[in-house]
Amino acid sequence: MNPSLKLFFLLLLVVVACDNKKPSTTSKSLNDFNKIVGRWGQIAVVINGNDVPNGAITQNGLIRYYTFKADSTFTITMNDSIREEGRWSINDKVSPKIFDHTDHLKDPPYVVPGIYEIGEDIFKICIWDPKHGKEHPTKFVSKEENGSWIIILKRFPE
Repeated sequence: MNPSLKLFFLLLLVVVACDNKKPSTTSKSLNDFNKIVGRWGQIAVVINGNDVPNGAITQNGLIRYYTFKADSTFTITMNDSIREEGRWSINDKVSPKIFDHTDHLKDPPYVVPGIYEIGEDIFKICIWDPKHGKEHPTKFVSKEENGSWIIILKRFPE
């Protein structure tokens, strides 16, 4: 066989083989990201080491909803009122996994450092008040001295 023809077939084989290689969509980050996207209702919260009673969480039967969108934006609403909106990001390459968000309604906006765990229907977040530093929590513990919160969310239909 002609060497040029051999080279042609070899290159064709490489092109066909590479064309069948699609980017993996099963990476943990993408899976966690996709799991987070959607509407969640707050079912429990601990603020500065104190459990918040259910009545205070729902505020007269109104649930605080967190909506995380695929464009990395979020809104927190109660009834028709927007309580917070901004951007969110995750990093699952570290342990514990990082969940940061920026509230754009604050002046000036600032990043709130946090960590997260995600299951099928439960999303757990621990955040620290950025006034206490920019480092991330290392455990799901809420203490008054670092202004930390633990928020438990349950998936709700959109």
